[in-house]
Amino acid sequence: NNSTDGSAEYLQERFPGLVYVANTENAGFSRACNQGLARAGGRYILFLNPDTLLAEDSLERCLAFFESHPKAGALGVRMIDGTGSFLKESKRSFPSPLTALYKLFGLSLLFPNSRVFGRYHLGHLSEHANHEVDVLAGAFMLIPRAVLDEVGSFDEAFFMYGEDVDLSYRIQEAGYKNYYLADTTIIHFKGESTKRGSLNYVRLFYSAMNIFVRKHYGGARARMFRVSIQVAIWLRAALAAGAKALRWVGLPVIDGVLILLAFWLAKELWTGLVRPDIVLPGSLIRVSLPAYALVYIGTAYYAGLYDKIYRRANLLRASAIAALVLLAGYALLPENLRFSRAILVGGAVLGFAAIGIVRRLLLGAGLLLRPAGQVEKPYILVAATAEEYAGVQQLLARNGRAAHIIGRVGLQPGEPGTVTDLGGAPEAARALGAQELIFCIGTLRFGDAVAHTGRLARHLRLRYHSAGSGSMVGSDSKDSSGEALSLQSPLLSLESEPT
Repeated sequence: NNSTDGSAEYLQERFPGLVYVANTENAGFSRACNQGLARAGGRYILFLNPDTLLAEDSLERCLAFFESHPKAGALGVRMIDGTGSFLKESKRSFPSPLTALYKLFGLSLLFPNSRVFGRYHLGHLSEHANHEVDVLAGAFMLIPRAVLDEVGSFDEAFFMYGEDVDLSYRIQEAGYKNYYLADTTIIHFKGESTKRGSLNYVRLFYSAMNIFVRKHYGGARARMFRVSIQVAIWLRAALAAGAKALRWVGLPVIDGVLILLAFWLAKELWTGLVRPDIVLPGSLIRVSLPAYALVYIGTAYYAGLYDKIYRRANLLRASAIAALVLLAGYALLPENLRFSRAILVGGAVLGFAAIGIVRRLLLGAGLLLRPAGQVEKPYILVAATAEEYAGVQQLLARNGRAAHIIGRVGLQPGEPGTVTDLGGAPEAARALGAQELIFCIGTLRFGDAVAHTGRLARHLRLRYHSAGSGSMVGSDSKDSSGEALSLQSPLLSLESEPT
């Protein structure tokens, strides 16, 4: 699909026996899948995203399920992201005006397990049990060729999003059943270029739903859905504008009030506890403290405190520079306008603390963006056998990171030459200062690694290496870019999944 990451050439060299279709333009997901389908001759067709990792027995379990369920028309599996978090799109219901409104007003987020409000992602159905469902994710859809011959493949009117909903609907309409299979789990890193929650994502997603509604629904239901789609786009635009206003207007105002209060508190503490003998003129305080606050905010602006993505380092730098500017300006004032350097320093410190607390609250509420939090050169633990460990060392040495390996994690308790086993990895990571764990999939089965993923991801960045493959992949968030590492190429940031 006109990929620019060199993946086509890379794969053709290593797997010459496969059939490749190299488009000279990005034809979209649906058309590309249909191109592959036209060249496929198997009894079953698997539509699979490139940013996925399958267990050793994933396909075997899926095919066995089809053999025991003759009315099964399509099958999806339990998907998790690179941190072990369950991906809700693994099982969904068909969109409706009500589910759209529940999603739009956040009710599905507040009550994810409700049969009513969480209906779209079927939150009332356990992720760990098999279910008959309405919609499967295009990231992994296994479908008998005979079913596709009957109902057709992906509708190319859907460029991005919605094509899996449409195909799932047509499979059900033909009398077949769609199933969610929890017996096997795959990892879907989801390094997509259109960020979920952005206005562009909302526009693309609801536009795709609009195509689906026009195609399959009619009458009042379709009109209501189209209205809810337009409301969703307008509301998201309003929220985006509000967030921008908060960043450019609201935050400086909030910070100005906090700084003013910080200088006032510093003045009260200094004159009340340290130098009670000093009486400061009220007129001087009323002019000086607001002036100090304005200088502080102006300096903080140019120091990057109001950048789109909040970083604590920017707050620290802004506070330090603001304090220096205030002290330098204070030294130039006439003697009758100077009253205490201690109040300036104390106010800057208190202001730094107050702004930091408010920023944490805003981050928690989702009103500010936080950086992806990737460590440039993390210290690494490797879960592998001794032989596989040597292969990982070679891989990292070729990319200049061998010095950052601090120990091997044993696959069984008490293995010689290890710093711990998988059960003790979080504690060992804290003690040794490790930030990353590499699962070497070989002797360690993928399914066993997945079983540890959710627990370990709370403490470590996780990466996955297939023994003997000469490569490694991983992602720390379903919404941010991931990483790829190989013997042939340096560490890469995958800003969007390969097409």
